[in-house]
Amino acid sequence: GIPAEPLFRSRDGIFFNNTGCNLTNSLFKSNSAASNVPFYFKTTQGTVENNTETNNTISKNSFRDLKGIITSGGNVVNLEIDYKFKYGSKEDSKIGDGIPIEKNLILNGNGHTIDGDAYATFFEIYGKTLEVTFNNINFVNGLGFGIYIKSAKSVSFNNCTFHSIEGQESTDAVIYIDYNWDEAVTDSVLINGCRFIYNDIYNIIFANPGDYALTVKDSVFVNPDSTYDVFIKSHNTNNYLDYNWWGNTADDKDDSSLAKVDGTSHNLWHYLDVALNEGNAFISLDNINDGNTHAYGLPKISLSLTSVNANLDADSATLENGHATVGYEVTDLKGSLTLNYENVDFTKDLEYADDGSFTALQFIIDHTPDGSVINLTKNYTR
Repeated sequence: GIPAEPLFRSRDGIFFNNTGCNLTNSLFKSNSAASNVPFYFKTTQGTVENNTETNNTISKNSFRDLKGIITSGGNVVNLEIDYKFKYGSKEDSKIGDGIPIEKNLILNGNGHTIDGDAYATFFEIYGKTLEVTFNNINFVNGLGFGIYIKSAKSVSFNNCTFHSIEGQESTDAVIYIDYNWDEAVTDSVLINGCRFIYNDIYNIIFANPGDYALTVKDSVFVNPDSTYDVFIKSHNTNNYLDYNWWGNTADDKDDSSLAKVDGTSHNLWHYLDVALNEGNAFISLDNINDGNTHAYGLPKISLSLTSVNANLDADSATLENGHATVGYEVTDLKGSLTLNYENVDFTKDLEYADDGSFTALQFIIDHTPDGSVINLTKNYTR
């Protein structure tokens, strides 16, 4: 028999493709196949005997509940709790391809989370005249697509986070903009101040051709889990992609592939930088085109600086024109400073500044391990 706990997830339960398959004395527990059947035969020879299927009950924070709130509510819906796809629920499995949105809607997440449980698409938008806006929502653990836009007048995402969405096909995307001749986006798609973090998927945004404007601004793209190389797959010529951050540092900012935009230029994007000068660390999130900071619109502009074998002087910190300067003192022969922004680190190595004084020589002696040999490379004077 098949073990009670599922070995894999599939939209059609267990799929038999060979003859002579026998299934007996097995339990199907907490399955959510879209067809509402626990198994499917593609062969005429096989037996199915003494098997049972059980499913969990729906709580008040399921996808079915969220669909009900959206369907029965007005055009403005405010989330008050988190919602999660219920793996094992027949009701949720029916909308595993996305909760349908078929009316004008402003969905205010208020920082709450919609969790696809690594199985479901969050929403499918369908309607030529629809105007849909998502505000301040955390979308996590989607499968295949995050948001599937089949048709609409306009769709906007403001201050949303998309985290841990997994793709299976080359056209899968966190945000997918479809085009089927008479069914398409007619006006605009706006992605403003959003974060795309740890998504293992071919495309973050897949934009099919159309007459709409695609605007992506002040957003963060960090995808270290992905084995793929396209953040924005754009077949649309009406694009505005300025002032985003692609998860780059001063060491790799000149590698244009890191912008990962297909079909359009990456325009103005930012990189992390820490420059060292005589005991001061110069910190910035700079624009690659002109070296100036234009990152004020990016979400949570809070750059953290940590040290190893170095003391940071918080009292010396200054901020001017978007650039920060912090004093530091090395406390060992070698150390490091690490700048972090949105899950990306940039580390600069430090070395003790040997000025040839007796004080410097004493410091080198004191911080050299016992039994080690010191090779002097300069003269020292009192």
